[in-house]
Amino acid sequence: MIKYRRAGVASNFSPTFSAVLAEADAFARHCGAELEIVHAASFDPEKERRFIEKMGKEASIRWVESESPAQAIIAAAAHYRYELLIAGALHIE
Repeated sequence: MIKYRRAGVASNFSPTFSAVLAEADAFARHCGAELEIVHAASFDPEKERRFIEKMGKEASIRWVESESPAQAIIAAAAHYRYELLIAGALHIE
C-alpha cells in the first residue's frame, strides 16, 4: 500500500460534496495522510461551518482564489505540495 503524508480534496457545494468529503477522508486515513479541503473561493465562515459539519470534525480548509476553480486547485496542489489530490464530479443525468 502506498503511504501519503499530505492529501487534498477539491470540494465545492455540489450535490455530491458530502460523499466526496467522506470518501476522501476514508481514503486519506487508509493511506495515513493528513487531509486538507481545497476550496476555490475566499474565506467564508458559513462555508467553513458547512465543511466542518459534513466532515464531523475539525478540518483544515485551504481557501484559494484564482481566475477559475481549476487554476485555484492547481495552485493549491503546487503551493501546499499535496502528494495526492482527490476530486469528485457532479453526476448529471
